[in-house]
Amino acid sequence: MLTAYETLQTARQAVRYGASDYLNKPFDVSTIREAVSNAYKKRQYSIARQSASAELQHIRQELTTRQ
Repeated sequence: MLTAYETLQTARQAVRYGASDYLNKPFDVSTIREAVSNAYKKRQYSIARQSASAELQHIRQELTTRQ
């Protein structure tokens, strides 16, 4: 989230709504790039975790059916 109106309340709301970072204006390009990179990494980890969870569920179902 990028804001010109930085308060503790808006930071809390941003986190509650799923913001991966909270940046205020003025900003520099390197800060934005780092925030985007971090958000991308978090998303990739989330996708990998969901995939692993689905695979584990599938394996559990197969094991249950074989018994």
